[in-house]
Amino acid sequence: MKWLDSIPEEWGKLHKSDQSAVTLTRTGPNQIQIVAPDPFALILLTPQIKREARIGSDRSTTANVPVGSLELIPDQADLFARWRTPKENILSCFGSDRLRNLAGVEFETDEFELRPLSPGRIDKTALALARLMREEILRGNDSSNLLYLDSLNVALWLHLLRNHSSIRKTTYNGLAGGFSARAWRTVDDYMRSHLADTIPIETLASLARLSVSHFSRAFRQTTGKSPHQYLIDLRVERAELLIRADDLPLAEIWRICGFGSQSHMTSLIRERLHTTPTKIRRGEI
Repeated sequence: MKWLDSIPEEWGKLHKSDQSAVTLTRTGPNQIQIVAPDPFALILLTPQIKREARIGSDRSTTANVPVGSLELIPDQADLFARWRTPKENILSCFGSDRLRNLAGVEFETDEFELRPLSPGRIDKTALALARLMREEILRGNDSSNLLYLDSLNVALWLHLLRNHSSIRKTTYNGLAGGFSARAWRTVDDYMRSHLADTIPIETLASLARLSVSHFSRAFRQTTGKSPHQYLIDLRVERAELLIRADDLPLAEIWRICGFGSQSHMTSLIRERLHTTPTKIRRGEI
């Protein structure tokens, strides 16, 4: 996804995962023209007056577009956009191969066409997911953030496939409960052995032999938590054990456990255990 590097870095940092990326874009009046090899979506977080856009067409449209407007750009489609006022938006990109795989797992077909929306059309679900992405990006960047962002990105593209593509809408018929004992043991073991990694949610779902949406429901049914929340708990648990062992410096422990920094580890230990790494090492608790 090197084409994303053509987007000016000062507009916003890219948060890349496995064949996907999310960025919170903030820029003044400007314009862009691009042909992307992968599909991407823009969800506007600020209103735009007289925004000019052209998606896969020779004709541009100019419109006042409100907060929550969704622009969906299929792969290989030419995009031109010009804006005259400061703009903030979420840009979400999903690799073509990964999107086809997601569609195959979720809808049992990897043949579909994305359908761009008319200018200024609001998608409330996409806006809600974009706001969660924005909130997570502003918190900082570490591997647990990336897992959560990737989960939100998967949810967004499942929504786009269901509602803005040639795939028919499907209804979820529910699961009887959470994971089987064997499936949960497989998922739990994998997460515990990959604490320092960014784990795509499709990887976890495939281990449980479930679709992504079924996996998310089964995970919460089993643990009462999201995969992101559970991963943080595992990292805190591992960090506490390593700190008590008194063998490794804290500067190594936070890396081994997958935290974004030592201060991030300290913050989460304080939040979860109501103490600090220093007090744990001293044996004060």
